[in-house]
Amino acid sequence: MYKYFFFQFDDDNKFDVEGAIAMLPDEMKDTILGSVIKECGASSTGSCQSMFELNKCIYKGAPDLYFLA
Repeated sequence: MYKYFFFQFDDDNKFDVEGAIAMLPDEMKDTILGSVIKECGASSTGSCQSMFELNKCIYKGAPDLYFLA
């Protein structure tokens, strides 16, 4: 359920990067994870493949901070 709320999209079906970062716990917002989400999410759309690639990119960029809830 958390993933559903984390992956929000704007009216153009683009991933809401800033919204996702805002939902991170405070202690994680200013870590490499925030930067990785910005980088990986910049071109993500709402398609399943795009979300899968986004998850892979985030895991590759910040494996120690990646989490699924």
